[in-house]
Amino acid sequence: SVPESGDYIFKATVYAPSTKSDSMYLQFNNETKKIWNFASSSGFSYKKKSLVSNTPLDNYLKNLEAGKQYTISFYNREKAATLYNWQLNLVKPTVVEVPPTITRCKTGLNSFSVNTPCSDDSDDRLGSFYRYMTYQCYGYDKVTEGGSTSCKSSSTWKEYAEKYCADKPNPECSNSEPIDQNCPSGITSINLYKTCSDQDQDSIDKFYYGDFVCGDGYKQSAYDGICRNGTDWVNYAIKFCKENNHNVCPQPMLSYTLEPSEAKIEMSINSYGYGVNVLLKQSNTLLLDQSGITYKWTASNPAIVSIADSGFSNGCPYDLIAPCPNMHADLKPLSSGNSLVKVVAYKDNREIANTSLSVFVSDPSFSTSTSSASIYQSLDSGR
Repeated sequence: SVPESGDYIFKATVYAPSTKSDSMYLQFNNETKKIWNFASSSGFSYKKKSLVSNTPLDNYLKNLEAGKQYTISFYNREKAATLYNWQLNLVKPTVVEVPPTITRCKTGLNSFSVNTPCSDDSDDRLGSFYRYMTYQCYGYDKVTEGGSTSCKSSSTWKEYAEKYCADKPNPECSNSEPIDQNCPSGITSINLYKTCSDQDQDSIDKFYYGDFVCGDGYKQSAYDGICRNGTDWVNYAIKFCKENNHNVCPQPMLSYTLEPSEAKIEMSINSYGYGVNVLLKQSNTLLLDQSGITYKWTASNPAIVSIADSGFSNGCPYDLIAPCPNMHADLKPLSSGNSLVKVVAYKDNREIANTSLSVFVSDPSFSTSTSSASIYQSLDSGR
């Protein structure tokens, strides 16, 4: 006996039949399948063999239902001898119906209202000013603030509420920081096709095929040979969406830092260039594994300086784990003037950190120096 329905793989030690031309068969609920052909196994006959049947026995056992009894027999058809048989008794579990649901994780201001005008005189300019406001952040109870001496415009009250809620993470979401984004989860729809059997009444409401839509709109068609009822299909779909990150709020990576730098680069228009690296930190520690992270370099005035970003051809610096992202850039002066160079780090198409530095390119005719040199600087920034 087993505690509930599930998937099982049977392992058996069997003796080969007396001739190489014989085969081994499995009978499962009056349906017979060949599971081993001894004729194709040279040197196997007359020897003890450990047989692990993943196909088709595994497929049979995946369809076991709770509350039913099964009989499985091994035999060789030519000799009509039953080698082994046993029964499985499955205890029926308690089934809890879980309907498909969709939840949304939001942050910020959920509702807002003002009350108690500062003046009862509608002609008074203070008629549009209020002493109290009531607001609610997502995931929190309503709050009323103000007083008998308070007097603010509706827009001022609302601005205060929005700023307060912007810093309040929604406790109903899985995010460690608030993000300005709807995060659907679960599944929005599911369709089931092809009943498992037209004969067995218990199988009429079970299906082989299903397609569903995850909370973020991702569509998936599923078929794995398992006969499922509606509740099992719903649970299968919800599990798929969750494991493949199609139903959870994206995790913000706001602990990464590339804080604005005070670095200022000065170079002559005739200089070779300037090499710059940026370092990405998490909790003030250099992030060694930057797989999936890319950097985008831009110049506010591309006529002043050009940017050529690249990785590293001779191994990763700073003990980073390969492959290295394009965290290095060569800045080349084009004309005299000022430009701001901005660097943004991305992961999963989302910005996770940014920094910037200012570049000044001088005209050599005004420089007292006649020589130029390449300067290397690391923007090692972080909390």
